[in-house]
Amino acid sequence: MNFFDFQISAWQSGVDHVQVMVHSSPAGNMRRPVSVPLDAQKSDDLRRVFQESGWYSQHGIDQRLVELGRHLASVILPRPVYVLLMSSLERISPDGGLRLRLCLDEPLVDLPWEYVYRPDNHDPGSLAGFLCLDPRVSLVREAPATTLKISASSVDQRMVFAGAFWSGHRDHWGVVGEYEDLGEALAPVGDLLDLDFVTAAEDHIEDALREPAAIFHYAGHTDVARGRGYLVREVAGVDANRQVFDPLYSERLADLLQGAGTRLAVSSACNSGRWPFVEPLIRAGLPALVGTQGTVTVRAANAFCEKLYLSLAVGLSLDEAVTWARLHVLNGAGFSGETSLEWGAFMVYMPTMEAILFPRSGDGLNREQEATRNARQDTIDGVYAAVGEVQGGRLAVDERALRQAVVESFDVEEVETLCADVQQDLDEDGIALQVSLEMVGGTGKTARVRRLIDYLDRRGYLGYLVDAVRRARPGTI
Repeated sequence: MNFFDFQISAWQSGVDHVQVMVHSSPAGNMRRPVSVPLDAQKSDDLRRVFQESGWYSQHGIDQRLVELGRHLASVILPRPVYVLLMSSLERISPDGGLRLRLCLDEPLVDLPWEYVYRPDNHDPGSLAGFLCLDPRVSLVREAPATTLKISASSVDQRMVFAGAFWSGHRDHWGVVGEYEDLGEALAPVGDLLDLDFVTAAEDHIEDALREPAAIFHYAGHTDVARGRGYLVREVAGVDANRQVFDPLYSERLADLLQGAGTRLAVSSACNSGRWPFVEPLIRAGLPALVGTQGTVTVRAANAFCEKLYLSLAVGLSLDEAVTWARLHVLNGAGFSGETSLEWGAFMVYMPTMEAILFPRSGDGLNREQEATRNARQDTIDGVYAAVGEVQGGRLAVDERALRQAVVESFDVEEVETLCADVQQDLDEDGIALQVSLEMVGGTGKTARVRRLIDYLDRRGYLGYLVDAVRRARPGTI
């Protein structure tokens, strides 16, 4: 399954505005950014949602996340961006996907973009409106780096699982159970993936990473001190009612992972996807990283990582792996097997351009990949049965219906007015594209409308005509 890049750049241009533009997509790009308002206080409030104890089980959290997602969409998916996004999804094949690659400056990078909600979904509270629940949409952070090359291998890959304990070897964070459950889940790919458990205390991580380790997995706790991110080796005790941590700072961890040739770092620890912890690892050349937004349950972490590693071990792409993992969490990783809203708490950084982190060579792998993709499809079907079919890349109207509506409901002069409305919307959004019936040509109203639709569709901006028709004749399409 091939995922195509849809690359968005966004940066804060003042205390209350963000510049957003599409650098590349299957439907084209934007020549200049569009400016959108930013409520800095609301952004801070968004981050705090995931710091609240048991946020995933709070009453009304589903509605709260929808509201959060609509706000995020207003920032990262203004109209010209969203029209290109929908046009891109329409242009790729049904068995392809779109990698929504966010290239963000520091004030924006660790906002919970995974919960962005489709602007055109008006069903209040519908889970189907979350963009990342579309199995054809993968969301990752970081611009692509052409230098991060990955070679194929026919040997099994080593994964170091480091777990942090409290003093006296107390397993307060349940890392042993997490390791055992993960090992059991990964038994079917045991000949492809070797798990090596170490405690994070003392120099055990350094010792484990002296040998090659394709995957590094950490369970425990991460935090920030004076702007520097770190993972906790061990909770040494309590001083003045505060926990005393033995830290391993990200800068040192980055050196260790680089030396071990690590391709993927994953952490289920709280806040492990936040920029102060992630940045040194990315800057050191780590091809991919998965962390968390705030806190997640061990159950959700196991469910996510199970599908993530199963997919990667047989040579599927990170995009296929993550989209499956999210849907698997939604489809029963909650308490008592209920739907879990923690699917969006996992943050993916992917500076590599090569989506297959563990390309495989060897007999029988095609059968294993097919079986894995079939299992992924079963999960998709289960999600659709539970929450309804997640919307794909559709403008909510096909071209034939649009052409018929315009021909039957507008005379030629009114179609010219539609063109003027589209032109004004494009100008307001900073898109340099001329639109008129004279420009598109054709003889007769039907032919000219058809050419107008084709003209806008080829450039990725047909959604502007759909919007203009709906404003002029509500209920027509």
